Amino acid sequence: MLQTKKISLLQECRQIMTKRMRASLTGMLNEIDETLLKMAQNRSGFLDESACYEAVREIRLKRIEIQLRFERRFINLFENEIRIPGMFDQSEKPGHMETQGQSEFKKLSKEDSLSMENSVGAIRKSCGQTLLDLDKKMGLLIDLPEHVNPVQPEIVFEAFREACWDIKSGDEVRMLMFSIFERRITAELRAIYQDINKLLEKQDGSMDSSSKIDFNRLPKQQQQMVMVRYEVISRIEKRLEGHEVPDFVRAFLLGHWCVFLEKIFIQYTENSIAWNAARQTMDDLIWSVSRISTDYDRRRLVQLLPSLLFRLINGMKVISMKDVKVEQFLKELKGHQLRSLDQHDSQLLQAIADEAIESVSSGSRKTYH
Repeated sequence: MLQTKKISLLQECRQIMTKRMRASLTGMLNEIDETLLKMAQNRSGFLDESACYEAVREIRLKRIEIQLRFERRFINLFENEIRIPGMFDQSEKPGHMETQGQSEFKKLSKEDSLSMENSVGAIRKSCGQTLLDLDKKMGLLIDLPEHVNPVQPEIVFEAFREACWDIKSGDEVRMLMFSIFERRITAELRAIYQDINKLLEKQDGSMDSSSKIDFNRLPKQQQQMVMVRYEVISRIEKRLEGHEVPDFVRAFLLGHWCVFLEKIFIQYTENSIAWNAARQTMDDLIWSVSRISTDYDRRRLVQLLPSLLFRLINGMKVISMKDVKVEQFLKELKGHQLRSLDQHDSQLLQAIADEAIESVSSGSRKTYH
């Protein structure tokens, strides 16, 4: 089984994949939109004008859903591949689930299936030695009887097929999406695999014999810590699904707020008031950096900010986050939120944020449990 360091390393690999593929999927959806509009305007291609516009409308409506399904399916396949113990109830294991999308894909035509096989084959050929090296490193890292690679191209394409299963504009549109996705993802995967290889090579020297301890032989308390860390990070990533948040907020939640949530999870359990308050703080932070366009949302942001900053600073104090990092995070948060407000509200928000930053600088933070 996997010990703490290996699980942490696998999480980092998964985060590299999800972040980079998120950008690729966004680019693919933008390109399919542009391609279909050009086909309609030029009256060229395999669809008539009205069918092109209908396909554009459908894909725009399902855009967020496609992105969500892709990332969720990839994470499920990744976790199933590495067989993390205790992460799923038996009824929830990806290997035991069949979604509506998967059921649909059992009906894929022979030509569609062949096309998918060709796409995976093309990527494997393009990535060549880089992917072979990664297969070996992942096999050694996961330490299972058979070599597995939870970021292999087959998993990426399965996640994409799942994301697009219900496109009703026709097989031609779906295959156009596959074609654009394949072209964009081929170059991206090559770079991703190179980066993950470098990451694993850096860590390889530190994976000495003392670190190769069977998960089941770890003390029960340490096993619990490992599984809580993985569970908390998984939950944070699920809360982030469907939200376009700045990188500094994503990094804060996955790098710092997760430590705060772990402490609460272990000390008070997930059914406690403290856990619900910490989770609500995370949700409020995610909302506060979302796109704000209405007067109601602007007023809500200004009203929410003092409480949100108080709760965030309190949590950062509990985990002993360095003051310089706290100040940097608060300054980035202030700068991002100011862009969403009008001049009057911006002045008020700036005063509130500056007061919070000053309280950190003066060392006057008080911790509340």
